[in-house]
Amino acid sequence: MIGQILVEKGYINLFQLNEARRKQLLLSHPEKPPLLGEILWQLGYVTPAQVEEALKLQKTEPRSL
Repeated sequence: MIGQILVEKGYINLFQLNEARRKQLLLSHPEKPPLLGEILWQLGYVTPAQVEEALKLQKTEPRSL
């Protein structure tokens, strides 16, 4: 999960992750759910480069839920 990766890399903390998840739930729409990385960026917690790095790691590293 991208949030876990961003926390592990030290880019965000758990409070920031939980805040972004709450916002994601509030903005949730069945046709186009908001992306967590985009919300974290909009909140100013991460840069686009950090999101891209986490997405690449998410695709290459198997993670347990």
